[in-house]
Amino acid sequence: MKYCFKYRKGTIVGLFDSDGTYAARITKRQQNKIGLALSCTLTQKTANEDVLGILKDQLESTVKINSGDLSKKKSHSSFTVSFDTVPGKKIMKILKSFPPLSPGKRKDYLIGIKLLEYSKKRCFAELETNNLYSSEEKEKISAISAGMLVYNMSNNVSSIVKQSKKKEKTLKDWLIYMKVDPVFKKLGFDLGKKILTSIQKTVNNLKNSLINGKQIPKDYIVGFHIGDGCLGVGVTFTRGNQLMEVSPYWYLDEVKGSSAVLHAIKATLKVGNVGKHTHGKHTHGKHTHGKHTHGKHTHGKHTHGHGKHTHGKHTHGKHTHGKHTHADDKLQVTGWKSCFPIIQVLGKYNLPKSRQEQFNKFLKCYYICGQGLHYGPKGFQTFLDISYTMNLEGRLKRRPKKEIEQSFAEYLAYRKTQPFSLKTRARRLRKDFRKRFESS
Repeated sequence: MKYCFKYRKGTIVGLFDSDGTYAARITKRQQNKIGLALSCTLTQKTANEDVLGILKDQLESTVKINSGDLSKKKSHSSFTVSFDTVPGKKIMKILKSFPPLSPGKRKDYLIGIKLLEYSKKRCFAELETNNLYSSEEKEKISAISAGMLVYNMSNNVSSIVKQSKKKEKTLKDWLIYMKVDPVFKKLGFDLGKKILTSIQKTVNNLKNSLINGKQIPKDYIVGFHIGDGCLGVGVTFTRGNQLMEVSPYWYLDEVKGSSAVLHAIKATLKVGNVGKHTHGKHTHGKHTHGKHTHGKHTHGKHTHGHGKHTHGKHTHGKHTHGKHTHADDKLQVTGWKSCFPIIQVLGKYNLPKSRQEQFNKFLKCYYICGQGLHYGPKGFQTFLDISYTMNLEGRLKRRPKKEIEQSFAEYLAYRKTQPFSLKTRARRLRKDFRKRFESS
């Protein structure tokens, strides 16, 4: 399938910063030497596989997309590009002119650059002018440093390719395999630490500039949204269905625990809040739970941002089933006024079909509720039908649709007995809605 548009340079970088990985695989070679296989992988939900297809066509890659199973609830597809291929070189050319803005991805990228240097010359530039060692000794020292760099990447995959079943290896295993002399081991580690110190200094400078309000290109933000953004509209009923609140939301997750790039996006858009978002068992990637007792364990309706969430007694920092918690940094924008800049940014760019459909549905809900039409039975039903097809993992999906319809019926019956009519409320909303669009 051919796609009608291409991603911009910044959009591709934003895509990889949100849902991409850079990896190096150590492979076995003859004469106790090692080889390196460098690649980058972009992952998306199988329902959004067209995001990968557009990139594949743009890079003119012949590598097939690893498609997931749509029948499964948590299904993902991935597209991997090796750096020693033509598509991989195109990616590297883009990253050279527009390096990753996420500190974690920038570190992996800079390590990848040094490993490419080693792959081509079998020696790091820091040793080339050193006359104390022979060419063979320089290669041994560089090999140890390269191995150390691989194991400092966020996503390293090290295996012996000739084995029928790939076995994960530690750096210690590889040093034994290469029969490393203790003297060269120390020299290699010292060189590796020197390279990593230089890389970390660059990453820290980037992190500081992001936290201090560095402006982010809009096409990068769009790419980040395509990769990991979520649009939706939530509805809540309180005080025995006497009050109803409908609010749009947009959020981005930075899964590597670095909130710096999210702070910069917030500063650029001038909306939203950045904070820790601790996940429970609800579907949002791989989530872990903290301390959990299997004795007295109540199953109730516990809302945690995403609707109905089982597990009775637990605290918001320590979740259940496991020995560690999983907290992501999250930029969240909520409210009619705050979400308007998001509409302005996303509306100016071409989006993949799956993401464009979600955006269009969000716009319809925004229009219906912004005009106050959701206070009427017909308008509310239209809004509810659309919102339930937007984000399959969104908070509304946690509560049965019939329950929300029943809550709205009770809310409507109560409001009819109050002096402040829904028509007056709707008129106020329409007035604010018109002002917002006229000022833009």
